[in-house]
Amino acid sequence: MQHKVFTKNDLKTTTWQGGTTTQLYIYPENASYLERNFDFRISTAKVESETSQFTSLPNVHRKLMVLDGTIIINHEGHYSKKLTKFEIDTFEGNWKTSAIGTCTDFNLMSTKNKNGSIAAFQIDKNSDLLIDKSALSKWLILYVYTGEVNVKLNQETLKLEEGSVLIMEDTTEKTITITGIEKSELIATTI
Repeated sequence: MQHKVFTKNDLKTTTWQGGTTTQLYIYPENASYLERNFDFRISTAKVESETSQFTSLPNVHRKLMVLDGTIIINHEGHYSKKLTKFEIDTFEGNWKTSAIGTCTDFNLMSTKNKNGSIAAFQIDKNSDLLIDKSALSKWLILYVYTGEVNVKLNQETLKLEEGSVLIMEDTTEKTITITGIEKSELIATTI
């Protein structure tokens, strides 16, 4: 697979104890979150309850970024941390974790030896963001949180609207150019 695009309408949203969650991508693609047989999974969640408990996920490494709102995340026996827009917390899935506050967040869950990172980027209309793919890992996954962008891959230009996800595995491009069609916010995941 070189690249694959999912639009907002392709994604599945389900409910959980504290709100809703949308799975953006899971690998392998035939894996199941409920069976916990994935190498990695990315998702967004709307935390609508003022207090919420995180699902226990033994053997899962987690990275959580707040996209909108504010929460205080508490890892019992470890630490508490206030997270606002684009701030990240990294923790283990077997920690007893709870949160106070409401937000929309972005989650990266990984297992085995799959290590990943997440970063937020803001792009103005008609501005370019260059990503040096040669320094990255096997996977680059872009999620358009707000706005609309063009992504140039080889000789192809992909238009990504709000809520779209671009999955790139082992792409040959050294540099990926992302141009804002309008002011946009992107989340990049590397694995």
